[in-house]
Amino acid sequence: MSVARKVVIEITSDNVCPWCYIGKKRLDKAIARAPSNLSFDVRFRPFQLDPTASPYGVPKLEAYERKFGADRVEKMIPHMKAVGEAEGIKFDYGGLIANTLDSHRLLAFAASQNKQLPVSAALFAAYFENQQNIGDRETLIEIAAKAGLDADAARAYIESDAGEREVREEVAGARQRGISGVPFFRIDGLYEISGAQDPAVFEEVFAKIAESA
Repeated sequence: MSVARKVVIEITSDNVCPWCYIGKKRLDKAIARAPSNLSFDVRFRPFQLDPTASPYGVPKLEAYERKFGADRVEKMIPHMKAVGEAEGIKFDYGGLIANTLDSHRLLAFAASQNKQLPVSAALFAAYFENQQNIGDRETLIEIAAKAGLDADAARAYIESDAGEREVREEVAGARQRGISGVPFFRIDGLYEISGAQDPAVFEEVFAKIAESA
């Protein structure tokens, strides 16, 4: 019996980026339809759309209107909700948006415990669908526990400064490599896809890899 060819997919992403949530959902669809001789190792890499954001949070709509203008936001929200619905996401624009440094640190810790994917999914759902503030450390610990991490270990990590330097360095490194928007997918160390592309775009890449496996 042949061994499946492992494909590493690195997703540079921010936990408050709606297109990152959509992009991961679309990637999942493509993986579900991928050739059977491939297996996948999906890893998240940190990016911060706004490294200067408050750690305490401000209302989402207030932040969006300040960034995009009220008129644009009025048109943007129905569009995003429609796109989200197609991917099984129920976008909610209540709640707060805050600095994502600690949430990226949590993802780094989760990776060390082989729990990064469920924690990432929980972070996206908490922020985008459940009005939770993922800049709040108590909220992060609760999310970690529900996603299968040991709550005491997650608390010890989050309440320390562990991983902070590494996350900041990775974010800076992404920008130095020319990544200015997310999501950004690096597949098999060779193929790069920018943005929340349709599943077919990923499927085309997977087919090329499968042919050479």
